[in-house]
Amino acid sequence: MDAAGLVTTLALVGVGAGSVGLVATLLSTAFQRPSVEIDDVGTWHPLADRRIDVLTTVRVTGVSPLLAAVSDRLRVEYYIELNGVRLATGQREGLELEAGDQLLQLRSSIEHENVPALWATFVESDESITVTTGGELTFGPWGVLTVAMPSVEEHVLDGETPVVDALSSAADGLADDYSLDTGSIVSQLTDGLLRLGSASPAVGYEIDRGWATWGEVSAEETTVLFHFEVTNRGDVPMPSVPEALDVTLEMNDIALFTASTTGATLLDATSEPPLAPGESRRVEYPVRMDNGKVDAWFRSHVRNGERTDLTASVRLVYRPMLFDAAFTIPPDSVPTVTCDVQTGILLDQETKTTCSGPVGGPR
Repeated sequence: MDAAGLVTTLALVGVGAGSVGLVATLLSTAFQRPSVEIDDVGTWHPLADRRIDVLTTVRVTGVSPLLAAVSDRLRVEYYIELNGVRLATGQREGLELEAGDQLLQLRSSIEHENVPALWATFVESDESITVTTGGELTFGPWGVLTVAMPSVEEHVLDGETPVVDALSSAADGLADDYSLDTGSIVSQLTDGLLRLGSASPAVGYEIDRGWATWGEVSAEETTVLFHFEVTNRGDVPMPSVPEALDVTLEMNDIALFTASTTGATLLDATSEPPLAPGESRRVEYPVRMDNGKVDAWFRSHVRNGERTDLTASVRLVYRPMLFDAAFTIPPDSVPTVTCDVQTGILLDQETKTTCSGPVGGPR
C-alpha cells in the first residue's frame, strides 16, 4: 500500500472508541510539520498586454516522505500588500512536492483596480510604503496540515516625500518681485479724460516663498494645497486669489496634474479678501486632481525598474480689479523642476530621490 492509500485507510478505520486518537497520533507522526519561509518576496514580471505579474518564491524544508506522497493535494494561498492595500493575491492547488527541501515559485497578477486606493494610502502616509507579504500552505488530504508563511514587512521611502517636494520646489520657484506696466492700460481705460498725475499707479506682487502640502485624498481624487507668502507692492488693492493656477506634474511623462485644463480644478477660494497696498499675507490655494491616471503611472514605475522621473511647474494668473488685464506670474516662460525617485518595493535596490523641497519647508 502506498502512502496515500495508508492515509485513506487510517481515516476509514477511525470509527471505534479510541481509534480517533490512534489515527490522530499516527497522522501527527507521519505528517511532520515542515518549515516554510519567504525566499523572495516578489519579482516583477511585466507582460505584453500591459498586465504585471509578481513571482514569489517560497522555501519549504523538512518535508516528510508521506507529505511528499500526497503532494498533488498541496494548496498554497499568499498575498502581497502595500500600505494594507491588497496588491496581489494568489492561490494554487496540486503543486508537486518532494521530500526534503524545495523552492516553490508562485505567480500572481497585480490587482490594478486597487492601485488608486494604494495611492491614497501613499499620500496619507507622507509618501511612505510598507510592503507586507504572507499566506499559508495546506498539505495532505482534507487539509490535514496547515503551515503559515511567516509575514514579511519592509518599509520604503521613510522620511522622503519626492512628489510633494517637486511641487514645493516648483511653487518656491515663483519667489520674486513682479510688476505690471499700467501706462498703456490706464490710457486705454480713460481715453485721456482722467489724469492720475505724471505717473500711472504701481501694480505689483512680491512672492517671498512658496511650498505645497497634501490635502484630502481618496481613491477617486487628490487635493494639493499650494501656499504662498505674498505682498502687494502696488498702489491699488489687488486680488489675493488667482484667476487661474496652472499646475503641471508629470511622472514618467504621464500627466497626473494638469490644472486649469482637464486634470485638476482650482477649488473655490474666493472668500479671501483683496490685498491692500503694502499688505503681506500667507495664502493657500487648493487644487484637486482626478486619480484616473495613477495606475498608468504605477505601471510605468514598475516597467522602468521602479524609477520615476518627475517634472513639475506652477504658474499664477491674477486679474487686477481696476484693470482688465491678466497679471501672469511668471510673465514669461514657466520654470520647470525636474527630479527623480527610485524605490526598492520588490527590486533589491536602494531607495533614493533627487527631489527636495524649499529649504526649511513650510513654517
